[in-house]
Amino acid sequence: MTKLFNLTLIVEAVFFTHLYRSYWKTLCQKLKANFGDGPPDPEDIAQQAFIKYSQNLAAKSIENPQGYLYTLAKNLYIDHFRSQTRYDNLIDNIFSQLELDPIGTDSLEDIALQSEKLSVINQTLQSLPEKQRSIVKASRLDGETYQQIADRTGYSLSDVCRTLEVVNHKLKSAVNEWERGQTSCPRLGKK
Repeated sequence: MTKLFNLTLIVEAVFFTHLYRSYWKTLCQKLKANFGDGPPDPEDIAQQAFIKYSQNLAAKSIENPQGYLYTLAKNLYIDHFRSQTRYDNLIDNIFSQLELDPIGTDSLEDIALQSEKLSVINQTLQSLPEKQRSIVKASRLDGETYQQIADRTGYSLSDVCRTLEVVNHKLKSAVNEWERGQTSCPRLGKK
């Protein structure tokens, strides 16, 4: 039984190595043709697809390995774009809640000020306790509902709501303090 299992692993490894060597370049070319040069880089997505393929190889028989790899890669692109959209929406939401003008058409001075505000927001987020950071990440970046967060973490729904309210208050206070010049500005060295 052990010899048969070892032989199966060897055959799978040889097949996977052959597939990787023969299809890597083609997969990267297809991804580049359909999704562009990046980000994310087609090579990174292809690598992730091959990793996922190797993880799924033992679990199920795959009839069309090249089609399966391309589908994995396509889904990885979709996941990346969803994540990027959530991130963009989070930034827009933070700017809106803090009553900041969107970045884009501002002068260099305005851009520098917005960048400093983002730095203050980032520092505030990094200083939050782990519970608050994880709930903000789940809500704002991962797109989970309050109920999903509560179910996953075991916190009550009201606790999740209160935590997000506290975080929003901390963010708003940090930006307000910075605007009044009470918080040091890391790049300008001001108090």
